[in-house]
Amino acid sequence: MSLEAALRDILSSVEAGRGTAFFTFDAVQTWGRDALDSLVSQGLLKPASALQSIECRGCEEHCFSDVVVWPAATGEARAFVVCEHPDKQAEMGRIPVAVERLQQWRCDGMLLALNLCRMLGLGNDGIQTEGLGGYRLGMLKSPHGRRWATLSISPLALVVNRNQMPLSELLCVDGGAVGLDSARIQLELSVEQPAQGKQYTPNTNKREVRKLGTQAIYQDWRDAHARLKQEFPGHTKSWYARKIARMDVSGGKDYETIRKRLV
Repeated sequence: MSLEAALRDILSSVEAGRGTAFFTFDAVQTWGRDALDSLVSQGLLKPASALQSIECRGCEEHCFSDVVVWPAATGEARAFVVCEHPDKQAEMGRIPVAVERLQQWRCDGMLLALNLCRMLGLGNDGIQTEGLGGYRLGMLKSPHGRRWATLSISPLALVVNRNQMPLSELLCVDGGAVGLDSARIQLELSVEQPAQGKQYTPNTNKREVRKLGTQAIYQDWRDAHARLKQEFPGHTKSWYARKIARMDVSGGKDYETIRKRLV
């Protein structure tokens, strides 16, 4: 199985598992070692706790049995299952299990969110959890202002500019690594959403709109801070804040207010 097929397997399993999926050693053997190593090194998979039960291969029954692990005198652990089939128990007894078969790996919404932030050039310190297992990743620049990027779990999709893009279509393999179809995201950002007609907006929604606007201003300050640090390295946060306070992005706020929002 190729890396592309392994990626599809992970995404479909995470969506079916409502944000979490586990992959046993037996299951990942169909992917190939290179695909597994690539997914782990990129942070799309991480090791999970060892299996406590496993499919026994001692006979054709393939019972699912608890695993017993004994540390050996040499320091290498040994594992076995005890046959539970009534007609075969006396004959089979203890059945050795390769310790490596107890390994498993995990993928969940947070791992996907962290990877998307990296691919989108967003800092991962701004990830916020949302209802139904979603993750708000950060704000992307567009010709029409900043737009939120959100990871939806059900369905598994990246939401940008109010449009859902399935991760199975956005994530792709390029040069032996998983990447993002940035051209499609830029296309979505270039679309101007039609203005909504005037209607009653509950106070809670109005507060949310104001909050999002404020967060966009803070992000403008942080972007200006990053540019200034590249152009004029080595200064204090207060020095940069004073520079930003004289820019259009300051919104008329004083340098001390700006300084508190810089990272």
